[in-house]
Amino acid sequence: YKRKKGDQRPEAELRQEAAAALKKFQARGLDLGYGHDGKFGMPPAIKDTLYKVYADAKRSLYLDLDAEWLAAHADALVLETTATDRKDYVLHPPKGEVLSEKSLVALREHRKALEATQDLPDVQVVISDGLNAESITAKGQVDPFLTELRSGLKAKGLKQGRDILVKNGRVRAGYQVGQELFGEDSTARNATVHVIGERPGNGQNTYSVYIGGVPRLRWKSGINHDVVRVVSGVSVTSTPPAKAAQQVIEIL
Repeated sequence: YKRKKGDQRPEAELRQEAAAALKKFQARGLDLGYGHDGKFGMPPAIKDTLYKVYADAKRSLYLDLDAEWLAAHADALVLETTATDRKDYVLHPPKGEVLSEKSLVALREHRKALEATQDLPDVQVVISDGLNAESITAKGQVDPFLTELRSGLKAKGLKQGRDILVKNGRVRAGYQVGQELFGEDSTARNATVHVIGERPGNGQNTYSVYIGGVPRLRWKSGINHDVVRVVSGVSVTSTPPAKAAQQVIEIL
């Protein structure tokens, strides 16, 4: 490529520059392979890494939110979907999109309590395990995001509600939370910020943040992906959590 662009430096110098760039990207978590094994197969080290990432992806799919992390967020309202466990969640995706009857009762009682004190939040944070619970619970992942988000919301004069955790949740479960909390005949606008583990197998434990902000009348009828914005690829090795929170504030 450099030669075609007219770069006449010695090949050794070009290769050295390329190797330095490759290491820079790899250090940021971009798992770029290079070279071959002499028979145009993957080098052993690259092959080993690939299979480790693949194995980790399968492991991630079946992880629950761990007890220690849940204990640290004991003040949150914990809900569940109709998926009975991780296997059910993986094999039957629609079950992760709908809250269980028990959780709907709890969420409706929560709304009644908020209405009684006229304390309905402007922004509701929802946190789901999604396809990779470890992307949520690992050190330095979600907590810095939440800290920066709270600070940004306060600076904007926006009231944040009690965090809601959804076990075995998918993206549409967050929409249902918004519908139950905010749906009514009103033009006032409220938003959900749904943090959810996604994309196991990319080697970076990333999560995404889905932002839905619409009038309560629209919440009443339910929303879908067409009115939602997303900040994706959030982790300590890709989009830093605090920076992602700042992007969410800008969108809100």
